[in-house]
Amino acid sequence: MGIPHPRIHLKVFIFSVAFTLLTIGIVRFSKDPKNASRWRNEKIFPNGTHNVTISRIPSKDELRRIWIQKKIERLSSKFAEGAGKTNSSFEKPKYKPMKEANSRAHIFYYAWYRNVELDQVSRHWNDDDPGMQKDAFGLYKTDSLSGIRLSFYPKEGFYSSRNETVVAKHMGQLKKAGIGVIVVYWKPPGFEDSPEEVLEMLLSAALENGIKVALHVSPYYNWTLEHLLEQLKIFLKKYGSHKGIYRLRRRNRDLPVFYVYDPFDLGSSAWASVLSPTGSSSIRNTELDGVFIGLLADQAHRMEIKKSQFDGFYTYFAGNGYTYGSSWKNWQSLVKFARDNKLLFVPCVAPGYAEPGGGSINRPRHKGNYFEVGMRAAADTDAPIIGITSFNAWEEGSQIEPAIPHRSGPYVYLDYKPHEPSYFLDLAGWWVKWWTERTNSSKSSVF
Repeated sequence: MGIPHPRIHLKVFIFSVAFTLLTIGIVRFSKDPKNASRWRNEKIFPNGTHNVTISRIPSKDELRRIWIQKKIERLSSKFAEGAGKTNSSFEKPKYKPMKEANSRAHIFYYAWYRNVELDQVSRHWNDDDPGMQKDAFGLYKTDSLSGIRLSFYPKEGFYSSRNETVVAKHMGQLKKAGIGVIVVYWKPPGFEDSPEEVLEMLLSAALENGIKVALHVSPYYNWTLEHLLEQLKIFLKKYGSHKGIYRLRRRNRDLPVFYVYDPFDLGSSAWASVLSPTGSSSIRNTELDGVFIGLLADQAHRMEIKKSQFDGFYTYFAGNGYTYGSSWKNWQSLVKFARDNKLLFVPCVAPGYAEPGGGSINRPRHKGNYFEVGMRAAADTDAPIIGITSFNAWEEGSQIEPAIPHRSGPYVYLDYKPHEPSYFLDLAGWWVKWWTERTNSSKSSVF
């Protein structure tokens, strides 16, 4: 059989050392009083007059989560120290709010919430569960436990997006955080969750706080590019001259900005026909012209963005590693691709992700460390715009809007403890201010 190659001995040695260290680490971790309760098996076996508690070995997934948590904590501490942030993750971020919000700091905003008190219907707070309690109108109440699909509970309660007081408070909070643009989920009038009935109020409330509004165009039933352009034409005719509409300088014109979710449902060739200056139905240099930013999820979408003649792309998703685009490690490559092709790149960061039943796609907040690492990764790309996912996507659990501890029967909501309800708003404000001062991003050119 011959003598084994020396490399085989080396591999065996390395594997043995690694296995030994891992075993020692598990044993030490399980003996630590802080962690012992996490792995303790509650079965107790009598041993004479003594009881012996058997500790179990953590699973592979549990060890991976611990490793990720420790890594994010180390990176967050390193990045925060490098950025001059001296307070710990248990303290409220200390910063003096900027005088004006930064129009290069964007945040995704949802105006689709409704409640029984104001709207006689509940939307996006509950599922339509047959076991839910109904009101006099035969509609499901928001205070029913059954069907709740939120991990956190809003400080404002289950509010309505038609409530002017709530919306005004939202805009005030965003102004304090220095976030200058809300990217509002949008479908045309007549389609489910269209924000049409609150757009005028949103624009006015935003403008009063120095904030602008862009549309986050979402696919809708049987949508076509022709119909979408017709609806955008109606939108621009109605709101295009409003001072609250966010615009960017492009092709020597100040153009409205449209984020487009899942654009490739309509095909890259169809988009190219309207977005290319030489396309058969080109809208360039017409009243419909705008800055169109498409969602990039997969690596293949890079070429689709280019072929479609989009002006740029954004990553949206809250989960690092969930998609190619949302993975922090790919952002340096993506910003290079954007520069090489004269495209706008908008990396999107999130405080976490907590969808009930989301399983492996969920991302713990790690006391704010997750957001800090993502924000630094985005800032290191020198991208002219950074997106935050989200202000109030409560169903995704990616919100920075204040949340409070709450219990409904046996259901206990997550909260921001040990932090205050406004912690993630303050954390976003600190990092937006740091990024603004570091890059002078509020005044730099986008294209």
